[in-house]
Amino acid sequence: MNIPLNTHKDFRKSRSKFAHLPPEDQKRILELCEQHTYHEALEIIAKPRPEGLQLESSYGALVRFCTSQNQQARAAQLLAQSARAVQLSRQAHPGALRGAILTLVESRIYDALRRNIPISELSSEFAILKDFHKGFLSEEKWRTEKDSPAAQEWSLHLKGSQLALDDFVHLDQEGNPTVPMHWQNSSSTAENPDKSTYIQSQPPANPRLST
Repeated sequence: MNIPLNTHKDFRKSRSKFAHLPPEDQKRILELCEQHTYHEALEIIAKPRPEGLQLESSYGALVRFCTSQNQQARAAQLLAQSARAVQLSRQAHPGALRGAILTLVESRIYDALRRNIPISELSSEFAILKDFHKGFLSEEKWRTEKDSPAAQEWSLHLKGSQLALDDFVHLDQEGNPTVPMHWQNSSSTAENPDKSTYIQSQPPANPRLST
């Protein structure tokens, strides 16, 4: 599957236009949104300077910009980003942690029995093992079922992850890439790693042309 060429300039174009305003205008917009509703702020922003900024915008664009700059929202986004990384790491090795814990619990009980500790003194350990094993089996059943959310999330992560054939490209003084940055779907890279290596080692002859 061919992925459209992505360049540094493309990424900049995808950013909110509010982010390109002078810092004092951005600050003014954020202050307005702290003191007024978004609809009221839109009306003020559209007014002539100095009362407004002479900018006509939309509700959605203003909400996206203010949300991206809100410190609490950003903190929540960073936490969600970290949690997502941990979740995906767990899904990459499904059942590994629970299986390891179950093995260690069983090993401790076995070791106690091997040391001739009476079973009657291990009732708490056996109860813990029983409950944990029940949870382990339930999760394994849920995880391996057809159309399981766990499998779907991991599959979507793999399909949605775009692997750049270059970790980065150098930019010129104007912020433009000196050579195009090529991207490839992670699944196609995994299926044909030799091709990925070949493409990485063979940059296009004309950096202005996409392939």
